Amino acid sequence: MIRSGVLLLALVCAPAFGQVHKCKDAKGNTVFADMPWGASAQPVNVKPPRGDTPDGWRDEAWDRQFRNLKQRERAEAENEQRLKEIREANRPLDNLAADRKERRCSDLKRDLDVAESTV
Repeated sequence: MIRSGVLLLALVCAPAFGQVHKCKDAKGNTVFADMPWGASAQPVNVKPPRGDTPDGWRDEAWDRQFRNLKQRERAEAENEQRLKEIREANRPLDNLAADRKERRCSDLKRDLDVAESTV
């Protein structure tokens, strides 16, 4: 009983790889099938699903996408570094603006206190 269960589990969990064929039906529509039919049947390479895959399944499109991803990651890191440099360069200006704002607020508060004391 246990052996049957293990065997059944192994069969269910086994990846299903098969050949796919691109065919044309009587009306000229493109149909994909597991068995070739018609004179126009051509085998199609299908990538296996994600997860455990056999070696050599990567193709040029996958490599191109991977290179683009790495290039975007490098550009993002460079942009982040530039942003840090800009923020660091602007820090004195930000501090100056904050000081001016604080002085203006204290001046206005002092003027308000003077106006309230004369009333």
